[in-house]
Order: sequence, then structure tokens, then C-alpha cells
Amino acid sequence: MNNQPKKQHHVPKCYLQQFADNNGNVYYWKHKQEKSTIKQINISGICYIKDQFTIHDDYIKKINENDAYIVEKKAFEEVENKYPKIIQNIIAYQTTPKALTEDDMHIFLEMIISLKRRSPIMKKQVSEIYTRRMEEELKHNFSQFIFQNLPKEVIEMYGNEIEDEIRNKIKDESYTKDIANAALLNYRLEDINNHFYQYKKFILYASAESDEFITSNDPVIFITNKGLTKDTALGEKNWEIVYPISKKYLFLLSNNYIEENINARTTMYPLKIDTEIVNYINACIKECSDEIIAYSESALIHLK
Repeated sequence: MNNQPKKQHHVPKCYLQQFADNNGNVYYWKHKQEKSTIKQINISGICYIKDQFTIHDDYIKKINENDAYIVEKKAFEEVENKYPKIIQNIIAYQTTPKALTEDDMHIFLEMIISLKRRSPIMKKQVSEIYTRRMEEELKHNFSQFIFQNLPKEVIEMYGNEIEDEIRNKIKDESYTKDIANAALLNYRLEDINNHFYQYKKFILYASAESDEFITSNDPVIFITNKGLTKDTALGEKNWEIVYPISKKYLFLLSNNYIEENINARTTMYPLKIDTEIVNYINACIKECSDEIIAYSESALIHLK
């Protein structure tokens, strides 16, 4: 048990490493905290919450191999192990379109989905949605359910107690957190992944030597006609995903660009961008986050 994962990152170290120096250090700023200062820190010490993916409820644990740490081990392991090599493959070119293998593209897109789903903000939203839905079910369907499934004498003696027990359960934050964690085990989200495949994929790279992209504790952001959002915006008519993948490269996916050629759906197209666009993107990343991260201190000072 001593080797079980406890320091559980919602932004994995394999991603943060793309913004770190050779010692694994980055510059880090909790910019929304009063009197917070920029500091240099190792990536092992940021973007994690102790035991945030650990399952505590006995029943949820039982139906998931009796392993409290199954989410950390199984939901993220394959993607995180393969991701660094794929990123190096992507950024190894600048002037010509790059076609990834189908499996590599799948892993890359899966990382984007995973980062959004495992963020504390998104997990809280999932828990809240579950609670609301269960309360609605309890309100409208509880009587029908118990009459269909329990003997009359049991209902007469314990009906109110059963309802109170269920009501207390769905209001238990620890329980709904475990529900949200267990949902992460459905990590092969083919419908979303296939949805992404139909759009052209662009790699933006900073042209000036002094320019660099920053990242954050919630690195996948959406831009819609309504502006920036931390939430997913796939239901909107027009949206773009902005995802920094290293200090010099950023991934852009827009539903305004359809890839008509099925054989080219694993291709990424390089676009060289200037300082003004880099600064705009970094400002967007800052606006959508509580903590920002960069390879150099100057990139964060520029945003003060």
C-alpha cells in the first residue's frame, strides 16, 4: 500500500515537462491570489491534489476491481506513457504538414479530453449534475421504483427510511466525488474523439526567438462567439480549442475548418505566428486559469 499513488496530478507531469528546464523546474504564478508572487518550482509540486482520484465508497470501489487507486492507474496510464514521444514527433517539424499514425493522433486527442475531464472545475460540475439528476429521479420516480421492487410490508415499515438514506447519499460530497472519479474510467471516448477527427488540426509555432507560450492548471480552453470559456463548448455553433503543447508550440482545433479528405484526418498543418498573436493567446490562457506556468520568468512578468 505504501507504493500507491497519493500525489495525484490533474495536469500530468508528462505534459508539464514540455514547459520545464532540464531539472523539471518551471516558473509558476497563482495570479488571482492577493500578494502572490512568481516563483520557480519543480513540476512535481504543482497541479495536484492529494488523493483527488482515490475512490473511497465501498460499493463504487467493489465494482471497480476493489482498487481505490484504479482511476490513477488505468484511466490515465496509457495516454501519459505515450504522450511525450508523440509531442516530440509533432514539434520536430515546422514547414510541412505532419501526418501522425491513427493511434498517435488518438492518444494526442485523448490527452486533450483527459485534461479537461480531470480538472477540478469539470469534476465539480459532473458531481453537481449527478446530484441534480438523482434528486429529480428521487422526486418523480422513487415511489414507482420501490413499489415495483420491494414487498408491501417492507415499504410500509422502511419506505421513508430508504428514501432518506438515498437522499443523504446523493448529497454526500465524498460519494458524488467518487462517482465523478469512476466516470473517468470511461477513457476511450470514441464519440468525442471521432468528432475531433473531422476538423483540420493546426500547430501554431512562435516565430520570434524571444516568444513563448505559457500554460496553466487548466490548459485546454475553448473560444466561442461568446468569448472564452473554461467549460467545453462543443454544443456551440462555432468553437476553437486552444491547447499549448510546449513553450514554442500550440495546438489549434476549429470547427470552421472541415477536413474533407478522410486520409488526411491525422494530419497537422504548421502555421507560423507573430509576437502579437502569441501575446493574445497567453492573455487568454491567463484569463481562463487560476495558476499560470511558463518556462521563463519573463513570460509571466509580461502578463502582470
